[in-house]
Amino acid sequence: LKCSCGGSGYGELLKQRYPLPSVRTLQRRLQNLRFDSGILHEVFEFLKIKVDSYQSNERDCVLVLNEMAITPGKVYDMSLNKYFGDVTLPNRDGIASDVLVFLLAGVTMRWKQIVTYYFTSGSVDGSVFTNIIKEIFEKANVLNLNILDITSDMGPSNQTMWRTWGISAGRHTEIKNKIPRPIKMSNQNEFVYIFADVPHLFKNIKAMLIANKITTILQDIQENINYSLTPKLTEEDLMPSHFKKMKVMISTNVISHCVSSALKSLSEALNRPSYLTTAWFIDQVEKWFYLMSLRQSSSALSKMNLAAYNDAVQLLKDFMDLFTRMEVGPKKYGSLPKLEY
Repeated sequence: LKCSCGGSGYGELLKQRYPLPSVRTLQRRLQNLRFDSGILHEVFEFLKIKVDSYQSNERDCVLVLNEMAITPGKVYDMSLNKYFGDVTLPNRDGIASDVLVFLLAGVTMRWKQIVTYYFTSGSVDGSVFTNIIKEIFEKANVLNLNILDITSDMGPSNQTMWRTWGISAGRHTEIKNKIPRPIKMSNQNEFVYIFADVPHLFKNIKAMLIANKITTILQDIQENINYSLTPKLTEEDLMPSHFKKMKVMISTNVISHCVSSALKSLSEALNRPSYLTTAWFIDQVEKWFYLMSLRQSSSALSKMNLAAYNDAVQLLKDFMDLFTRMEVGPKKYGSLPKLEY
């Protein structure tokens, strides 16, 4: 019951005094559940309970790969009578420094479930992911889950995985963003699409803007005037530490309407037309990120409001065209003019 209605739903039943065991009692009953690295077969059994009541469109889902750093070391697990800490990815060895997680997440309704994880080292050949993903597809098909796409960041191992599948999206190459479905079923799409995750793309665009230097110029100018044009923008946002680079909020402080408006104001005050280009670009990226990160079906890419849907689709088409035609290369800027008010 808890697996079907989630923690909040089960908590509500307890509040209404239904004669159910406490959450801690359930945890004690599940503490012997095997959760060793690899395909989590018993988790798939619980997932079956969760999705049995879903409609066909609610079974549409995505497979997400995500990696997180851990502190290297050996830990003894008394319940399994074994040590943890070594790399568990197939055909790899050594002390683990990262954990690679595979999870399934719903498309038309919000649900997610970790189904596989491995301990990995810093350097991983992404081609080994192919067999793992194929096995996940096999397990998902037994539950009639329809995996529509595979999403990951653009780390070196994931890019190796993409190259193994022939995925390409370069400026001078043919765009290929889909692969044949590993396990084919009559009621499912023929292809699976490959996506780079939106937050990672967003942070990469922010890093490009920092290299462009105009936002740094904005911060320098703010130090010489009596008020702040962009109150949320700090020096730490422009030069974050290694771990803070991972935070999306750092990027939203740079790519924001506030920064765009400040650049437009400075463009007029300093007679710098180039600032308008950066301001316009920031506006476009902010609109794209807002659309891609919406969680409510009524305001995301939904046909509940057909006019808003058409506007959103047009925005995405324009955004793709923008990056297709964008000129790349370093730009040099002269010394800062003196700002007088």
